[in-house]
Amino acid sequence: MNEYLKQSIEIFKRHEINFLALFDWHLRHGIVVACADGFAMGFYSHHEDSDSPVEIQCSDTLFVTMCCGSMRKCLAAFQDDFEFIAFQRSFKNSPRVRTHSMKKFIKTLNMKG
Repeated sequence: MNEYLKQSIEIFKRHEINFLALFDWHLRHGIVVACADGFAMGFYSHHEDSDSPVEIQCSDTLFVTMCCGSMRKCLAAFQDDFEFIAFQRSFKNSPRVRTHSMKKFIKTLNMKG
């Protein structure tokens, strides 16, 4: 099993969130990335209400629901598709949604990586 998928399942389990239901929703309506370097789930949104899903044609933001492993490698394919990236760090007791410029965020990841 992909080690980052396994980590994600364990994190959701610790927080009593039904991973399979969320995974299923992302497979149907969002984005799922699984590779040797990471695992990520996200969905199409708009920067004015980043944590609400929208149809792809109305989207300018990638809302990242979960990312384990290399965020840089998981997000590389999407860097030209979205103007913004948003995420919430509720697993780290920070419920506020953060929205950033995708170009600046990817640039920062590339500088670190």
